[in-house]
Amino acid sequence: MDSLTYACRNCTSAGGPNWVIYLTDATRWVSWDFAYNSAPVNNSIVKQVPTVTDVSTQVRSLYPKLFMSPTEKIANIIASQYTDTVRTQQSTLTTIWVGINDIGLTHDWNDTNALDVQIMQKYQVLIDELIEKGVYQFMLINVPPIDRAPMWHNTSNQKLIRSRVKAYNSKLKAMIKSLRTSHPAATFFQYNAWTFFNELMDHAKDYNMTDIDTFCPDWSHPVERNCKPIGEYFWLNNLHPTFRVHQLMAQDVVKYLSSQ
Repeated sequence: MDSLTYACRNCTSAGGPNWVIYLTDATRWVSWDFAYNSAPVNNSIVKQVPTVTDVSTQVRSLYPKLFMSPTEKIANIIASQYTDTVRTQQSTLTTIWVGINDIGLTHDWNDTNALDVQIMQKYQVLIDELIEKGVYQFMLINVPPIDRAPMWHNTSNQKLIRSRVKAYNSKLKAMIKSLRTSHPAATFFQYNAWTFFNELMDHAKDYNMTDIDTFCPDWSHPVERNCKPIGEYFWLNNLHPTFRVHQLMAQDVVKYLSSQ
């Protein structure tokens, strides 16, 4: 946070640039990424460890530190990125992609329907708070088909995860509908990562991917482990897709936003 920079361009869970970086490259937008590894909507709801910077903290702490009451140093860093443009409500898109960790941490809990209702209530409160802070354009992304990830694929929990993802995404869709009613002056885009990931995996050969079910067990020794080139894999590890998938997703996000 002191320098507002990544450790490095490839220091992501994708084994290379992630979709935010590719999207920034493609659009030449200025991007501020608060995302944190393993973050749910709210740590306490799903019993995530408190050291994780959850979305609640990102909205209530990090966002104000950058855009509402920044230190002089941070204010100067931000200002330096807008030499050719001005950051306004109309020019800013706030994007949230959350839910994978909420589901993974609670997949074996009882009454996940009530749990997801609670998660969505907290999620909507955070959106309400951002709108109060002057944010008016959102892109909310649903949960991809993580039941097809090696962590869950061909396991006893695969059907459970598939059902949970569909239920979560359904509630997210309903939440967005509610937000559009309660905040008619705001704009809500809904990007469908679930559909896009399924499209890629169902037509993997069209994207020169030959493996959508497994991953290289040791990317530090790919030759010794008889791994294929990384571009042929959909999954980098048991849950995260490769940077190639992120690149394709960024391209699809550009296409989606351009069509709106």
